[in-house]
Amino acid sequence: MYSVFSVSVIVLLFAVLPGIAAGSEYVVSSQAEFLDAIGSDRTIVLDPGKIVLVEIPPPCDYECALFPSEHANPHVGYNWESDGVTVVVSDVSNMTIQGSGELASSLLTEPRYSFVIEFVDCSDLVISNLIAGHTAGGYCENGVFGFMNCNDVVISDCDLFGCGTVGLEIKDSSGFRFTDSVVRDCAYGIMEFRNSHDLLFENSLFIDNGEYYGVIARQCSGIEFTGCTFENSVLYECPPLFDLNAYGEISFLDCIVSDYPCEEVEGITLLPPLKSMTTERSW
Repeated sequence: MYSVFSVSVIVLLFAVLPGIAAGSEYVVSSQAEFLDAIGSDRTIVLDPGKIVLVEIPPPCDYECALFPSEHANPHVGYNWESDGVTVVVSDVSNMTIQGSGELASSLLTEPRYSFVIEFVDCSDLVISNLIAGHTAGGYCENGVFGFMNCNDVVISDCDLFGCGTVGLEIKDSSGFRFTDSVVRDCAYGIMEFRNSHDLLFENSLFIDNGEYYGVIARQCSGIEFTGCTFENSVLYECPPLFDLNAYGEISFLDCIVSDYPCEEVEGITLLPPLKSMTTERSW
């Protein structure tokens, strides 16, 4: 049985050191606060508004992106790209990043040749209720979110937009769930998967993406699309919308493809333009 003194000490410890409690919540509204909050066993809540993770100040003109030089979080680094840097989050588990309100929070980056965030060696991640993309248009080399050697990732109620080459790039990963979300306006394609398995996409919209490929999968298995719509994928010289080597690597249930002469596949309904889809959704 605890003594009155022991109980008082425990209460005092949790009052003075709230960070020792599992599942701590961090509310952030700036680049520095967001990067400092990255870590395991926590929920990061973004205030309404925009957080630009990497900026390109004038007159640099995409030649010298700013990254916080005093930043010292061991879970956050960066990769140099053609016109700036990609923020890299690594070795994190049990972390949730979520927006406030209904799609009122945005994570953005100014360099056109970088991911907004690349996650490496992470597990048990949840990203929800966010808008994420690049602030400027143009040709790109990387996408919105990248995942390498990650397990058990959930993205829900998110809007991922270009001009990243793709909305998602998933490599050497497993246990990925993408639900009730949108990938739109990406410059090269929709998504790319390599050496990954157990990937589920449900009740999501993929719209106005192009121009070289749709969904690419290499050395993958267990990919499923349920209740998804692919609209207005403008592909150069009409390559397959789903470039998978063999359709046995992927399954479809109650999916719709419009505005593209896709090969007839079980589980996909081919339709002419679905303009009502763009007006009914407030993405």
